[in-house]
Amino acid sequence: MSGLLAALRLAGLPGAALLQGAAEADPSLAIVLAAIAAATLVSEDLTCVAVGVLAASGQVALVPATLACVAGIWAGDMLLFLA
Repeated sequence: MSGLLAALRLAGLPGAALLQGAAEADPSLAIVLAAIAAATLVSEDLTCVAVGVLAASGQVALVPATLACVAGIWAGDMLLFLA
């Protein structure tokens, strides 16, 4: 997870520092955020809707979860661009 966050910070992704700070504060949150980012590689739309539902029910914090979605979508798009 820290390697991905470091790459996102180097690439200038907005909010990467906030995402890294949240992950370092709570290791279990880091696992959830990594799972969200990885899930966007399968289905971006479904993941974003699911994160919205989880945030609305209070099971996950809105800002870190949204940033994890953005990071996953950005990483997937960059992988497609570089392929």
